[in-house]
Amino acid sequence: MYQSIIKKYNSHMKKLDSKANGVSGTLHTFYVFADIDKNGTDECILRYVDAKKCNTADIYSFGETTAIYSIVNGKVKAVIKMPQEYNIYVHTQYCAIYKKSNYIDMGFSHGYEDRCLVKYKNGKLAPKGILYTSSVDENKKVHTLINNKKVNNKFYKKRLKALIGNEMGYTMKRLR
Repeated sequence: MYQSIIKKYNSHMKKLDSKANGVSGTLHTFYVFADIDKNGTDECILRYVDAKKCNTADIYSFGETTAIYSIVNGKVKAVIKMPQEYNIYVHTQYCAIYKKSNYIDMGFSHGYEDRCLVKYKNGKLAPKGILYTSSVDENKKVHTLINNKKVNNKFYKKRLKALIGNEMGYTMKRLR
């Protein structure tokens, strides 16, 4: 059921890339089928990136293009739609998916430790995520927050690890 959406995504992203950057050919469509929420239905995860290998847990600082589709009531539905614009310098559609989690890391800043984990279940993202923020001040002291509430670093790491496990993602295949 996902074959037509993969082809549509690939064509769409190549057109956007060519229009935005004037050059096409260095970026490739990657895909994987994975049951993110472990309900028996594989989702189709798509990315358009400049990489030789791609993994759903990979973090790209710019040019993120993750799209996710699921089958709901016998129809392909967008969980995260394909982008309508594309520029390798834009930071708008960051997303990481981990094997041992039914949360999707939607990211919200350039900080490696800043995350917004949104629960995913039966083809739907929860309306609100859990914010994990970590920063270091000028004295090299670490400040950690969960949903804007101060927590100690050990607690922060334990809670984050419980949601994302070992941060292993699904290996994606390159569309030829």
